[in-house]
Amino acid sequence: MTRFACDYSCFDQDNFLADVRSIQWDNVFRDNDINQMFDSFYSVVNATIDKHVPLKKLSKREAKFKSKPWITQGIGKSIKTKNKLFEHNLFEK
Repeated sequence: MTRFACDYSCFDQDNFLADVRSIQWDNVFRDNDINQMFDSFYSVVNATIDKHVPLKKLSKREAKFKSKPWITQGIGKSIKTKNKLFEHNLFEK
């Protein structure tokens, strides 16, 4: 299964806010049907977010890490150290 995550590496808050301010909100909320208004709002906001925060494909390693959010960077570093010690038989079982 392919997993994706938001890529914030190139996110520019000023450009994002400028695009949000430039949205013609009168056009979004011109319908009398609340469902149509919500669909329009959702579509416009999602398009703006997708433009500034695109999805990137996660590698197998990143996907595995994301599936276990309780593993912090410190715990991950400890796991790597433990695995290296086991590889070199420096850690007793």
